[in-house]
Amino acid sequence: MYDHHDRMDREMKYLDYKESRKHGSFEFPFAFYNVTPHHPRYHMLHHWHPEFELIRILEGTFIMQLDGVQLTGQSGDSFLITGGVVHSGIPQFCHYECIVFDMNFFLKEQHNNYQKLSAIVCHDQILNCHYQAAMKLENQLFSNIIEALSSRAPGFELVIQGNLYHFLGLAIRKNLFQQTKKLPDHLRKTKQFKSVISMIQQHYSENITLIDMAEKVHMNPNYFCRFFKEITRQTPIQYLNYYRIESACEKLSASDKSITEVALECGFNDVSYFVKVFKKYKGMTPTEYSRRRPF
Repeated sequence: MYDHHDRMDREMKYLDYKESRKHGSFEFPFAFYNVTPHHPRYHMLHHWHPEFELIRILEGTFIMQLDGVQLTGQSGDSFLITGGVVHSGIPQFCHYECIVFDMNFFLKEQHNNYQKLSAIVCHDQILNCHYQAAMKLENQLFSNIIEALSSRAPGFELVIQGNLYHFLGLAIRKNLFQQTKKLPDHLRKTKQFKSVISMIQQHYSENITLIDMAEKVHMNPNYFCRFFKEITRQTPIQYLNYYRIESACEKLSASDKSITEVALECGFNDVSYFVKVFKKYKGMTPTEYSRRRPF
């Protein structure tokens, strides 16, 4: 099953920070991604983007974290992530597909339901994020959307819009919204966390220290470590090293650079230490990883 969408798999590039690229086109802002265990960005590190994201689990287990809350999805489940929410995913023997799309697309046309849709787009109402397989109608609509975008058969745009409108109508009728609003303190912490992740993304190839990261959000190092681990379940240094290794995987998969070049570009001045950390996270050496790439 993992070989069915190899072409799409090669096109997938997850960015584990605030994404600056556009998903889809201006006229139709929907983008499809297919992810298998062979992909260098198989694990989804903490990131966020203004677009909504729909994830469908085809096989295995997917452990999702949304603003620090952990949810476990199984085959047949779907996740719908509201724009701006910090999220990450740990797949386990998993094959999953994603659609990233701009909900503002549905506000372009002025119509009677503008106010209802605006509440969703503007986050006055937050849609539920986990749709278990037992929610057959919702998941069927999600499947229709993903399959239409992946195939891009004639008329696929209308199929996607129709099924998404159908889902939004169900959400309003069945009240598929989170019942509690985020506290201002939580929003403040999320903003601080995002600034640290952006710092790591921009400077991971440099010598970033724990003190540097703590100072970024005006915290002492001990408190910052507790703060960071509460959200990611990793220490800041563990996350930084894992980010560097994920970046190294992408470089090894997309270029013919040497192990030494990749190590230096990813912030490791000691190649032997790079190999040690790489093996810790990936279960193999960088050389072994480079040889097994399916691209």
